[in-house]
Amino acid sequence: MQKVVVGVLRGGPSSEYEISLKTGQAVLTHLPEEFGRHDILVTKDGQWHLDGVEVVPAKLHGKVNVIFNALHGQYGEDGKVQQLLESHKIPYTGSKPFASSLAMHKLLTKEHFRKEGIKTPHAIVIDVSAQSAKQPSALGAEFAHQIFRKMSPPWVVKPASAGSSQGVTIVKLLKDLPGAVSKAFEHSEQVIIEEYIRGKEATVAIIEDFRDKKHYTLIPESNGMLTTIEKKALQDIAMHIHKTLGLRHYSDTDFIVSPRGVYVLETNSQPALHQEALLPKALHAVGSSYQEFLRHVINLAIAGV
Repeated sequence: MQKVVVGVLRGGPSSEYEISLKTGQAVLTHLPEEFGRHDILVTKDGQWHLDGVEVVPAKLHGKVNVIFNALHGQYGEDGKVQQLLESHKIPYTGSKPFASSLAMHKLLTKEHFRKEGIKTPHAIVIDVSAQSAKQPSALGAEFAHQIFRKMSPPWVVKPASAGSSQGVTIVKLLKDLPGAVSKAFEHSEQVIIEEYIRGKEATVAIIEDFRDKKHYTLIPESNGMLTTIEKKALQDIAMHIHKTLGLRHYSDTDFIVSPRGVYVLETNSQPALHQEALLPKALHAVGSSYQEFLRHVINLAIAGV
């Protein structure tokens, strides 16, 4: 039988380029031997390369049977590359365009969480497009005192549409707030200032149709301080979010478990998969492997599930 050929798509124009390179390299390294493979690199300026040779996406059809999307951040995780691959009828791993776009935008997901009755930290939003004549540094200084009057510190300052903790700062003092806002504006035209919730951090991953479960949940071993009741609550919420956002194949959701209850911070439609990331560690903790995960997700994509 002819091998299924997987194109591992990595790099991209976002600020998460280096993280994507690491995820893509880990996928290439652990790809099961039954698959053929091509390394597809998207440069920071948007040029595509197939095993080092420049290529246009339309030419990938016939060279690969499926794309493993290892891009992170804007373009790779916001629905754009998904639309491109669908236009060329190339199967790919991960969520579809609309769900990807929704999960990528933290403001939209916050609205979704609230509608679903899920706790999420109170937030203030700064929109740079409404203040286009001003530099981000001036915006940071201007809004700092307004934020202080509405929400007491500490704050979590982050871009509205970036992942992998890009541009995220925990701020305890008012004097540090303008710089944190300016830093976040480097990654997004909208910045979110959230209340800081004290509690136990936790991440729950979802894998679809894995180990005879429609939605298999994974909690990394590092979250050993959680009680059985807390774990069950986190698993139920993560599963509900995955389903109601319309995500596909796999995702993870970040939580804070506080005395005030369980709070959702954000959901990632394409969690990092490099060796230091939580999902590979969680797979190992339950007796699975990176190879088993890759084989499973690739087969889901080929099947069009």
